[in-house]
Amino acid sequence: MSRLSHEKPREPRAPIRPSFEQILVNQQSFCTTECGCEQSYDNCFVGCGGTIIPHKICVENCDK
Repeated sequence: MSRLSHEKPREPRAPIRPSFEQILVNQQSFCTTECGCEQSYDNCFVGCGGTIIPHKICVENCDK
């Protein structure tokens, strides 16, 4: 408390919204093996009325 009497508190920084790519990379880091569950999940998702929209992400030697 004595420090606050000498220093003005700093204003907090606004959080940065992560991109889709950042979220994807983060989630993929938890998966260490190919367990074959992706196809089962996709089938269930589509069976329940969802739509799969393919999205390509270049990770190396990408033309800009």
